[in-house]
Amino acid sequence: MTKVNNEAVPSASIKLYYLWIITAVLTVNVLSLSAKDYPAALFGISADGTTLNTRSIQFGIDYISNSGGGRLMFMKGKYLTGTIHLKSDVVIQLVLS
Repeated sequence: MTKVNNEAVPSASIKLYYLWIITAVLTVNVLSLSAKDYPAALFGISADGTTLNTRSIQFGIDYISNSGGGRLMFMKGKYLTGTIHLKSDVVIQLVLS
């Protein structure tokens, strides 16, 4: 038995608690490392304001989703699109600079 805050706590409980903390920290680190940035231009998405980019944007979203997730990065410009369907683990990020 180990005392925590003047209460007897079984040693096994403390070991599980520390194991849980270590697992949580490692999970957060792995998730942050797995996020990848994909520039919109990589998928042929044009920022000219006249090209209809719906299919290219949707392809990019689908590709990123199937690759485990990440960010589709739109640099400064004008993007013309129709309806797109967002998917889990895909972030649309607008870069203003």
